Amino acid sequence: MKVVQPICRCLVAFSLLVSTTVKSAEPALSNFIVNKTVNVEALTQEELSQIFRFQVRMWPNTSKIVVVLPPIESFSFRNLATNELGINSAAYYEIVNQVAKEYVKNGSLIFAPSDAFVVVKVSQTPGSIGYYPDAFTINPGFAIRILHIH
Repeated sequence: MKVVQPICRCLVAFSLLVSTTVKSAEPALSNFIVNKTVNVEALTQEELSQIFRFQVRMWPNTSKIVVVLPPIESFSFRNLATNELGINSAAYYEIVNQVAKEYVKNGSLIFAPSDAFVVVKVSQTPGSIGYYPDAFTINPGFAIRILHIH
């Protein structure tokens, strides 16, 4: 009986910890970064999906959204597609390929040559948003913010 009591106490403590963590109203930080000119602190997962699927082209203040993508052959591109957008990378490649010519021409899409250049391009481009899997390691000297997810 004495062995059961400590286990029960641990389970109760764990369930309290989990329930308070899950119920937190704070939006979570993400791997999405925006240029400091973007007047948005947080987005929903659906809003992010719409932006990266090129279904939304303007920020709420009516400035143009510029999407900065990691290299198509990179792990980051595959991770963006599968883990963040919920589609396989080949399907996402097709979505990007359909809009690439027009969006690159009008400045709404930038292909970064590496993950690190996603940060550089977002920092240099007003209205831009990008995906960077190590967003928490970015030097604070860049003109970017990490988005929160609701």
